[in-house]
Amino acid sequence: MKSLSDVVSGAGLHIYAEVALVIFFAVFIAIVLRVLIAKRSTWEHEANLPLEDDDAPPHPSPDQGTRHADQ
Repeated sequence: MKSLSDVVSGAGLHIYAEVALVIFFAVFIAIVLRVLIAKRSTWEHEANLPLEDDDAPPHPSPDQGTRHADQ
């Protein structure tokens, strides 16, 4: 009688763990690079977002383009 570990090891599923590790490592490196490359002004702006007034008009998001709210 085969045990569960014998069946799983014989199925060749180890490649999924290796692929997951490579994907995790690539995403981790991308995040680290983004943090290191970002401009200081970006971090200062994002750090001050919780302190900004809610009454200020929002900046248009990239998907809205230059459309006005009354159109």
